Amino acid sequence: MVIRKLTARQEEILRFIINYIQDSERPPTIRDIADHFEFTVKGAYDHLLALERKGWIERDCKHSRGITIKEFPVGMERLKHHRELMKEDIRAIPLVGRIAAGAPESAIETSDEKFFIGGDYLSGYEHFALKVNGDSMEGAGIYNGDIVIVKRQETARNNEIVVAILEEIESEATLKRFIKDGSRIILRPENPLYEDIQIPDPRRLHINGVVVGLYRPIR
Repeated sequence: MVIRKLTARQEEILRFIINYIQDSERPPTIRDIADHFEFTVKGAYDHLLALERKGWIERDCKHSRGITIKEFPVGMERLKHHRELMKEDIRAIPLVGRIAAGAPESAIETSDEKFFIGGDYLSGYEHFALKVNGDSMEGAGIYNGDIVIVKRQETARNNEIVVAILEEIESEATLKRFIKDGSRIILRPENPLYEDIQIPDPRRLHINGVVVGLYRPIR
C-alpha cells in the first residue's frame, strides 16, 4: 500500500495515539480521541478512517481499542508488542439465556453462546450476559431485547438491580431492584404496571448477580 502524506491534524492525532499506547500500554478508544481533541465521536471516527485509508494505521472493528500502527512519523520510535496489546482488549463471557423483566418465569436457561465485551470493563470479576424479556424495568432504562451484563455474586446492596431466583413450586427467575426494608425484602419493578414482589421468607430467594452494564442492539 502507498503511504500518503498526512495533514497537520492527522499527524497530531497519530502522534497522540502512539503516545497513548506508550503511556497506557493499550491503544485509545474512539471516545478517548474525541475527548482529547474535543471532537465529536463521529469526527474522531472520520479521522481514524482517513489515517487507515492513507496506510498509517490498521483498525479491527471487533475491538474497542483495535488500532495497530503500521507506519510512524519521523522521529517517533516504533512500539514493541503492539499487536499483542490490542488483542487483549476483548473477552467472551457466557450469554446464559433470557431473564424476565416482567412476571417471573422459568429459571434462566443455559446456552453455549458468547457475548463479546471490552476486557477492561470487567474488572477481574466473573460475569455473564442475559437477554431481557419484558418491560418491567423500563424506568431504569432497561428495555425488552436489551442485554444486561451481570457480575456474578450471591449478595446485593439496597437499591441494586439483581438477577434473582425465586423458589416457589419451581424455580423462577426475574430482573428487579433489590429493596431491603428492615426484615422485609422486596423485588421492585421500574414500571407502574407491575407490582412489587414481596419475599416473606428470604431463604427462598437466591441472588445470582448484580447488573453492572447494559448493551442495546441497534434495531
